[in-house]
Formats: sequence, C-alpha cells, structure tokens
Amino acid sequence: MTMRNPQTLKDGASAPSRPAGAFAADQPEGRPIPADPAALLHTSEAAYLTTLSKRTLEGLRMKGGGPRFVRIAGRSVRYKRADLDVWMNQRSFTSTSDPGREGEGV
Repeated sequence: MTMRNPQTLKDGASAPSRPAGAFAADQPEGRPIPADPAALLHTSEAAYLTTLSKRTLEGLRMKGGGPRFVRIAGRSVRYKRADLDVWMNQRSFTSTSDPGREGEGV
C-alpha cells in the first residue's frame, strides 16, 4: 500500500501551499478575525474564539447566560470582541473547588 502525501494531487503535482494561519478553521468567515475590541463578529467567529459551537451560542442567546450580543436587524446578530473577552474572563477560575462569583450573574 502506497501512502500519498496529502499535499500531492492525483496527477502527482503538488498542491499549492497555504500560508500559516490560512486554514478555514482559523478564518470561519473566510477572513481574518479582527483584533479590534469594538469589532462586530459573526456568530461563527464568536464560536471559534469561545471554543463553543454556533448552536451553543444560539441557545445561550435564547436562554440567557451567554455573552452580550448586538441585534443589527431582524435575525442578524453580531458579537463585540470586547464583550466576548469580558464574558470569558468572568468564567475564569483558579481551581475546580473555586466557588465562583455567586450573585454576579455568572
């Protein structure tokens, strides 16, 4: 059994190489995720940064307890990167026995 290099096409030619960080998982909307704290991010970008699924973020929007979001119009929703950072930092603990921040809405 011959192992083929994944960068080699069927005709033996090499596939074009991608620059570092150019994989689809790194760029969920086909563009680099903006570093600006005020940037409005799509749900897929927010999901990537929080390591949650889009479905989980959608559920948290319905039930509450998720990061703050901006409703632009109708069903169009975006997340400010700064709000994602705040939300994730609120869930930072030093150990599994850390009681958290009771009464702070966390």
